[in-house]
Parts: sequence; C-alpha cells; structure tokens
Amino acid sequence: MKPCEDCLHSRENPDYALHSLGCLYCGARLIQRIQRLRGRVMPDEIAERSRKTLADWMKFGHAEADLRRLAKLPELALQPVDSGRASSSEPERQSTEKPRSRGKRPA
Repeated sequence: MKPCEDCLHSRENPDYALHSLGCLYCGARLIQRIQRLRGRVMPDEIAERSRKTLADWMKFGHAEADLRRLAKLPELALQPVDSGRASSSEPERQSTEKPRSRGKRPA
C-alpha cells in the first residue's frame, strides 16, 4: 500500500507540520511533538493536548494502544516505506488519505 504522504514529507523534514487523520503514525507523531513541549508549556496543557489528539485519532478508527505505543518510541513515528509486510512490532493498519490536522506548532 502507498505510504502516507505526510509521513514521507516528515521523513525528509522532521519539522513538517501536517498530519493525516487517516494515518496511525501521523497521530502518534503529533502526540510525540506535543510531549516534547515539556519545559515550554505547562504540564496540564500538554496532557490536555495529548488527550485531545488521542481522542481525535481514535474517532477515525485508530486503536488507542497502537497510538500510545508508537508515541512512546524514542524515534519519530513514521510509517514504514518498505513494501514487505509489517513486522510484529508494527500495527497492521495502513494509512488511508483523510483530512489533515495541523496541530499546534511550538512557540
């Protein structure tokens, strides 16, 4: 299946700010970015933004456990680009193009 375009752009430019609601990896990547605001944004606001983002991606059918697992990765969550089957550590769900969410950019 064709990889998510936002994941491809993020692979080339880690500061790329668009995230597709149809892509599990985009949701996890946005949560990662929100979590990296620690020290610049109040902890309560980070928690609220993270919960809202998680809820938004779950509305589009993504599993909470998959989003949380990918968001905890030390590296940026990006959809694999190889044409082989996903490994057991990667979710089976593939990206479908759906509306994009910009998320909030760090100040």
